[in-house]
Amino acid sequence: MDLAWLLAATAFFAITLMLLRFVDRLRTED
Repeated sequence: MDLAWLLAATAFFAITLMLLRFVDRLRTED
């Protein structure tokens, strides 16, 4: 398993999770 691939996958997962929380927060405030 390539370390760079694992790091990229982890970063992508973290960014996606943050975006989902941000959208959910906007929907909740609205």
